[in-house]
Amino acid sequence: MARLNPRKVTPPEARVLMSVGRYKKQLKATFEMAAEEALRKKSSVAAVATLRVWAEEELRDRRFRVTDEDREAVARLRGEGWSVYAISDRVGLSQPTVRKMLKRIVSTGKRPRSKT
Repeated sequence: MARLNPRKVTPPEARVLMSVGRYKKQLKATFEMAAEEALRKKSSVAAVATLRVWAEEELRDRRFRVTDEDREAVARLRGEGWSVYAISDRVGLSQPTVRKMLKRIVSTGKRPRSKT
């Protein structure tokens, strides 16, 4: 009997939990760096300001962070035949965001501007 590749059989719920775990680990690491920087400050006001800047940067609403480079990459990769999942993984955007971008490109007929 052939063995199943566990990477291909991973249920979606497990993938979500793995990505949440990665996010928590990254958030903790960035907080620890900000806390170390705050400890090096001379006054408590400066330390609080350092942590406030970290919180505003890390916890801000990220729904509108699609850049022109992201748009160009999505259109180029889709033109090369990549799947939505592969594009979202490569570019670092969610699958719904990639689908919305592709739908907008198809409906308007507008391709992203190229730099050349």
